Amino acid sequence: PVHKIKIFFLDILINNPQNKITLIILLKKLISRIKNNTKHKYPFLFRFQLRPPIIHLMKALVLLSGGQDSSTCLAQACADFPNEVTTLAFNYGQRHTIELEQAKKIAALANVPFHIIDLSYIATLSQNALTSHTIPIESSSETLPNTFVPGRNIFFLSTAAVIAKEKKISILYTGVCETDYSGYPDCRHDFIKSLETTLSLGLDYPITIKTPLMNLTKAETVLLMKSLGKLDWYKESHTCYEGKRPACGTCPACLLRLQGFKKANIPDPISYETK
Repeated sequence: PVHKIKIFFLDILINNPQNKITLIILLKKLISRIKNNTKHKYPFLFRFQLRPPIIHLMKALVLLSGGQDSSTCLAQACADFPNEVTTLAFNYGQRHTIELEQAKKIAALANVPFHIIDLSYIATLSQNALTSHTIPIESSSETLPNTFVPGRNIFFLSTAAVIAKEKKISILYTGVCETDYSGYPDCRHDFIKSLETTLSLGLDYPITIKTPLMNLTKAETVLLMKSLGKLDWYKESHTCYEGKRPACGTCPACLLRLQGFKKANIPDPISYETK
């Protein structure tokens, strides 16, 4: 029992206050015995509690798509972890690659490392408007938008977690949002928390997924960027589903973005064909 162990060591100190060496030896033996017992009975607990601390060179990895939301997440991560942020973008066979070009420019503005990972196989797994040039972009209030790419955030975050583990990073930032999430099931809080647990268990490594925009509207996201002093980054961000610069101004993504800036009473710094 713990209380008997405490009394035992107190007795040694009171009766032999100079005998520190004896106390140290006894403590080492006790700790060794506790470790051995814990390791045999609870190996999973032993791995997590007794593992030596990890030294992090970079503390946060941001999934940077080049869009408004991921740009805001990058600004937040840089504020949380100055000079300790790296970024990751994905080529998943999307119908245009301009967002990757813009992501690179935004990373340069933030002065952080930028890497692109090839996940183009995702485009072969399902039919949707974001990975096909032949499917027109449509949205419906009754069904999932046809811009939904099944499994995209599962693949993105799983890949990012493996890379983070290799780089000894524990924190991922992603711009998913439940408030204006367009009906995408992999942008919900429950999904993120579930995947966070799964990745930590599957990698035997602690992974935290930060979603600073989860409960924010698009207008609140704009205001957050303003408070971070990085509104100028939005000039390089890309939102348009059609891959146009100037942006089309009519696709669901453009309309949502324009509405957010309007409600925030802040002018959108990018140009549009139709506004």
